[in-house]
Amino acid sequence: MPTEPTLVETAEAAEPAEAAEPQAGGKRRVILNTIYMGGAQVVSLLVSFIAFPLFLKHYGTSIYGLFLLVSAVVSTLAVFDFGVTSIITKETAHHLALGDQGALSRTTVAAFEFYALLSVVGAAVLVWIGANTHTLFRVTQVQAELLRLMFFVQAGVQLLTFVTAPARQVLAGFQRYGTLALCNVLSVIGSTLAIVVVLVSGRGPLVLVTLSGLASVVVALAFLLALFRAVPWRSLSFKSIPRPEVRKLLRLGFPLFLIQITSFLVMQQSDKLVLGVFLSAAALSLYEMPSKLFSLASQALNTSVGTILPYISGLTARGQHKRVQNTFVYGSRYLSLLLCPALALLFIGAPTFITLWVGSQYAAVGTVARLLLAIPMFWPVMSIGDSVLVSMDKMSKWTPYAMASGLIGLGLSLLLVRPWGLVGVALASFVAALCEFASFIWVVLRIARIDVRSWLFSAVAPGLCAIALSCGLFLLVSWALKISSLWVLIALCVGILVIVWLIIGVVFTDQAERKMILHWVSRPKEN
Repeated sequence: MPTEPTLVETAEAAEPAEAAEPQAGGKRRVILNTIYMGGAQVVSLLVSFIAFPLFLKHYGTSIYGLFLLVSAVVSTLAVFDFGVTSIITKETAHHLALGDQGALSRTTVAAFEFYALLSVVGAAVLVWIGANTHTLFRVTQVQAELLRLMFFVQAGVQLLTFVTAPARQVLAGFQRYGTLALCNVLSVIGSTLAIVVVLVSGRGPLVLVTLSGLASVVVALAFLLALFRAVPWRSLSFKSIPRPEVRKLLRLGFPLFLIQITSFLVMQQSDKLVLGVFLSAAALSLYEMPSKLFSLASQALNTSVGTILPYISGLTARGQHKRVQNTFVYGSRYLSLLLCPALALLFIGAPTFITLWVGSQYAAVGTVARLLLAIPMFWPVMSIGDSVLVSMDKMSKWTPYAMASGLIGLGLSLLLVRPWGLVGVALASFVAALCEFASFIWVVLRIARIDVRSWLFSAVAPGLCAIALSCGLFLLVSWALKISSLWVLIALCVGILVIVWLIIGVVFTDQAERKMILHWVSRPKEN
């Protein structure tokens, strides 16, 4: 009598066997997964950039700022997952690499049980915030009433979507990035339809929140359906709650949770809350302009490294420490060569871009944009370190330094928001990010036993050269030409980017690396 396939069997059957040479197979898997995840996110960013000036014109800075305030609060709640989100992916990949069906099933069930509780708590918090908007934020009575309704709608959305969150993380642990990409496409379609309906019909932000929330619910159900199409329902035992597994997820995730709190304090979500509390909703609309560019840089990096964790977790589970070290050093090198030129162009061209994008009346926000866009310059040489520490269960070693950096950022933000406004908040984020970078790199190199000189020569030096070359070419072109169109600016940046990539491809890659790149470009179907 045939038996129901297990989680391990279905996951392995869905993925092609790696190439005979394991390291090349791992590289192909990571690159292919990255391509899967990047496509829908590019479209989502494009829609976001097109819609922003339209919303600004349609609502005005104050009303649109209310929508941004609600979004900031909801994003803040997502931070309070106690670090379990990434641990689900890590543990899934770990158990899958070892072929441990029982542990894989317990982790999945525990994740759903835990998130069911979080969804209820999150919805209750949003209801409480909605009932107290007039005392929590600097808004008028009319704005407070609108905020209240939007928070109540988001509470319902939170209740329906957060409980399904583990589905995405388990699929990521299985490295089902093709399925995840399809669900992301559905998310882009839903959010785009919501934007189009609101702009065409002239509806207010409450309708936008409602339609966007419905789209999120549909996507959450799609993730859940995708999981149970990939994983047999009968292989998961929901009759008994695996309490020890829940405690394990919390124990492993808590150091990561503290890191997430730090990122929240350093990055733009806390900035937006500070602006909403101490300044006004209109300030959030102004701050959103440079934040969009910052989000573009963040998304490029997340797409590049978002598929690394399952791969490194598998290496760690098999005790392949040397390959973990090589993945960090050379992964940082390739990320620097790939992303630093684009990040440098965003940094140097931010004031011009904002002027051409939303209007010359907002040109002063360019200073804020450059302060924020200096932060991602650090990330290519440190981002893979997150996956290394998580896979080695060493994130707790980094936690004290992370908390110190976050508190520095929050303290400076509260100190500078009134006298310096947006610039003060952005400067606080940059100083905190600088402290975070220095301490994080020290911890990763020490824990992973990586030679400092090798890391500096292989990863840092190429990135600095790429930044200098990109900025120099942009300044030369902008001095020689008068850029008066957004599309001309984008075309020039793309041209400069191609030139820089060609130069660094010749200077900073050897013959074997160039051969591998040409093989990928010339034979995409085979790869």
